[in-house]
Amino acid sequence: THTFDITVLPQDERGLLRAGMYADVAIMADVKSNALLVPRAAVTLIDDRPVVYVVAVKDDRQIVERRDIITGLRDKDNVEILDGLTAGDTVVTLGHANLIDGADVSIIE
Repeated sequence: THTFDITVLPQDERGLLRAGMYADVAIMADVKSNALLVPRAAVTLIDDRPVVYVVAVKDDRQIVERRDIITGLRDKDNVEILDGLTAGDTVVTLGHANLIDGADVSIIE
């Protein structure tokens, strides 16, 4: 469930915190500059391996290519890509279930 018990010492000078309150917290584990990020929606699993689909040009046609990737850090919105993509690649974010590697595609944004 990704639920963990932690102990914190909040600063509550105004006395707003009450017993039984709860919070959703995101803990920043690491910060990287110049990381290659894609939306979480762009990453799908095939045979338990993360993949993305990118739009490429081949013989003057736009086609979709499946790329195996290696992921790094992630947050609620994005996933860091360590290998398998290059900055500037056009990544598909919707409709993975209907894609076939090498099929012609059109970008509709």
